[in-house]
Amino acid sequence: MVAETFQIAWRKWDTLPELKFPWLVGTARKVSGNHVRAIVRRRKLVNRLVLLQGVTANSAVEQGDRFAAVARLPR
Repeated sequence: MVAETFQIAWRKWDTLPELKFPWLVGTARKVSGNHVRAIVRRRKLVNRLVLLQGVTANSAVEQGDRFAAVARLPR
């Protein structure tokens, strides 16, 4: 995160305010916030995928049960 903050500062060096430290602190705060939001999004996605996998697995079992029930029907 520090490297990303200084990369942004390097790109915008000509337009930075005279007092650079407060600007760097604010930018570091925004960069760290972006990282936290990305982690939260990833965790939510993983949770949704786990739930989806559970639903799909149950559907496959139910479908297998249906095929077995049809196979047991008399001709």
